[in-house]
Amino acid sequence: LFLYNYLDTEDEPVYGPGMGDGILSDGEDIGVDYCTDKYEDGWGGCLEFNTYNDLYEIGEEILINRSIDIDPEDPNNDNWNYEAGSGDYSKVNGTQNNGTGSSIQEGGKYPDTEDLDRSTFLDKNNDYFSTNFINVCISLDSSIIAFAVNLI
Repeated sequence: LFLYNYLDTEDEPVYGPGMGDGILSDGEDIGVDYCTDKYEDGWGGCLEFNTYNDLYEIGEEILINRSIDIDPEDPNNDNWNYEAGSGDYSKVNGTQNNGTGSSIQEGGKYPDTEDLDRSTFLDKNNDYFSTNFINVCISLDSSIIAFAVNLI
């Protein structure tokens, strides 16, 4: 189920619709898909009645994604995981379990949200910005200075 005109956040509304307390509680750290692994459908949404594994066992092919690259332990692939010093960054952008538990991501004690300016409102403006940069490259020989202009 995908809702349009809805602000995605882990923060449960305690002060009214869309108005959370800004504090990440253990029960809230389930990712912006807002469902636990057990009820993820593999498409990025949630199952209402059955679990992913129950539907997988009976051969369901419409309600769940059965692709070979789906991990039945995390069908929506949204779990956070990183071990310090590891070269495996495949799970560092996961929004589930990134702020609670035994391995808290630095700065992760806040609910994940699409509300980047923390206004608690859904910004519907489709703003796009671009700019130009001037790169100045100086060689080891101080008498030679090269200028390059890159337009983005």
